[in-house]
Order: sequence, then structure tokens, then C-alpha cells
Amino acid sequence: IKSYGYQLNLGIEQSRGEYIGIVESDDLIDLNMFEELYAKAKEYNLDFIKGAYVQFATFASECIEIRSINPNVYGNLNSVIDLTVDWKKGLLDPVHIWSGLYRKDFLLKKNIRLNETLGASYQDTSFSLLVGLLADSCMYVDEYYYHYRIDNENSSVKSDKKYDCVIDEYVYLEKVLREQNAYSQDVQIEVLKYKLQTYNWNYLRLSDKSRELFLQLIQEEMKEYTTNKALNMNLNEEEKAIVQLLTDEEARAENSVKEKRRMEKFRQLIQFVLKSKNYIVVGAGNCCSPLLFLQGAMGRKFIDAICDNGSERWGMKKGQYIITDVKTTV
Repeated sequence: IKSYGYQLNLGIEQSRGEYIGIVESDDLIDLNMFEELYAKAKEYNLDFIKGAYVQFATFASECIEIRSINPNVYGNLNSVIDLTVDWKKGLLDPVHIWSGLYRKDFLLKKNIRLNETLGASYQDTSFSLLVGLLADSCMYVDEYYYHYRIDNENSSVKSDKKYDCVIDEYVYLEKVLREQNAYSQDVQIEVLKYKLQTYNWNYLRLSDKSRELFLQLIQEEMKEYTTNKALNMNLNEEEKAIVQLLTDEEARAENSVKEKRRMEKFRQLIQFVLKSKNYIVVGAGNCCSPLLFLQGAMGRKFIDAICDNGSERWGMKKGQYIITDVKTTV
């Protein structure tokens, strides 16, 4: 059985169109997604274009949806970005390879392919960063074309066995960039910052046993984050906290306590919902989305309405609810 990377590379080689799109087997797309993205990509001769996406899951025969867009792209939406002038903007959304289109000639010219490590996962990690770092032009649009399923238990992101695959992705990424003489000190620092975020995400999703195995493998790499002065000066406080988490046993113990507290609060919320009446949710922001998922997961409707003080949100849809004015709802 060939890897995910092998299969997509085969598609890149055999495709006949100008642009390439990726749809994963358990996801859905709007019928007009590729038509509209292609029209913009063709008009401006873009190396790549990305849209927003909808996360969805089915609970108790009810489909719950949350619209998602990377906050980094705000302020850069719906306009052509010249990456020869500001190359970092190619990394505003360095994941979700399925949310866009890629010009085939660009991929072939830059020799951008997915890593083909047999049986590995997360092979889109290096691909996304290579696209962002080697492209000359791109666009991010705020249309929610792609529907990404998050309730597939067989999804690779939920596999505890594949604790080391993300390491291979950054080895491959560095190799390709060096081969193309595209690994300057500035690029190296940016790659290492993204690697830090990826390693943190991977650590947090793993079980205790797999976390220990993963930490053993990355300790030598982690030394660079404390010894490389140029890199250290470019780390923000959040990134420095991640370095501490991944290198300091006391920091991990403290984080474990915080995780347990969060889980306890979540358990208390569930108990509160089960014992109480229905509610009107005030505020349609980030806190509202988990409540919608919780409602679906429990198979019990406890949200009567969602309202917000911001008039710009009135009439917008949040899950199956229409957001209303606080004053007229409460």
C-alpha cells in the first residue's frame, strides 16, 4: 500500500489541467468551489489560491457546522499578494492543503511534491510550507467552499501510533529547500518557528506514553531553540513557553495540571447542562462554537437561541441558529 504522499504525487504528475485541487475522501465541497477559485487564479496568474472552510460533524442525526478561517489572513483577503515583495505572507495559512488550488506548472518548476514516507501521515505539512515559501503570488478568499469532516475516528490526526511522522516532514522540507538554495537564515528561522508550533500540536494530541516517546526523539533538535541566538530573539512569549514545555519536565507537569483542570471544568459544564433548563447564548464568538458541538454530541438541545451585541453579526447563521440582537432576544 502506497502512502498518501505517493498517491497525491501521482495525481500531480498525471493531471492535465492548469491547476490542481485536492479533495479528501471523507470530506465534501461546494459544487462551485473549483470553478470560482480557478476563475480568480487564472485571471491573476496565481501560483496558489486558498479559501475558507467549514468543519462539520454528525451527532444524533444532526449535522453541526462551524465556519473556520485562519485569523492570520484577515487584512489580506481577496487581493493579489506579491510574495516576491513580502514572502512571509505565503505562510499566512500554511495548512489545509485541500482548501485551494495550485498551479501545476509552478509545482513542477519548483519540484514541489509531498513526502512519500511509507505509511506515514501529515505529509501535507511539508507540501504546504514549500508552496508558501516558493510561490511568487497567491490569494486568500473568504468563501467557505470546503467542508472538512472532524468526526472520522479513523482519521490520521487521531492516530496515537504515528507520533513521530511530523519529524520526517521537517527533515524533508529542509532537504528540498537546501536543494533549491532557498534556505536562507530568515527562511530557516521561519521554518523553525513553524516546526515548534507543529511539535507542540503533536505533543498535545498524544497519549502520555506516546508523548514520552516523541519527546525522546526531539530533545536534540530542541537544543537549537535555546542555543541559536538569532532564532531565540525571534521567538514570541508563546513560542518560548512551548520551548519550555517541550524541554522542561516541571513545565510539563504544570501543564498537565492545567489540562486536568480544563477537563474538570468541561465535565462540570456537561453536568450543569444535564441538570438545568435551556439557555440563550449571549455572544456568537469562539465560546459559542464548543457549546454547539457539545449540544450535538450530547444529543440534547439546550440552546434556545444565540444572540450578540455586535450588529454586524445579526442575521448570520451559527450552526442551525440565526444570530439575533441581545435586546430583542433576552
